[in-house]
Amino acid sequence: MAISLAGFSRSETPAHTNSGKSTRGIGQLGVLENIFHGFGRVGHEIVFVFGCHVADHAIYERDAVGEILDDAGTKVMWRSLNSFNADNPLYPAGLTALLRGE
Repeated sequence: MAISLAGFSRSETPAHTNSGKSTRGIGQLGVLENIFHGFGRVGHEIVFVFGCHVADHAIYERDAVGEILDDAGTKVMWRSLNSFNADNPLYPAGLTALLRGE
């Protein structure tokens, strides 16, 4: 099986995350531009969004699955897409729709 999204194609070859967990079906879902205000300045970033299947589904049950590499102590965690709303938004703008396939 192969995934082909936005001109990106990758076969079902296993890969490994920094945590050593096996992943399959890695594919680019899209690219978003984010212009934001923070820390007293305007910021700009290009966000490349990828999807994959994690072989060990138990990882979804963990409170934290790692730390941000350049911000020690900041935890990385899984959250349901339904847990985001107007009071608790998911950034950048457009990411929710992209993840829902809209």
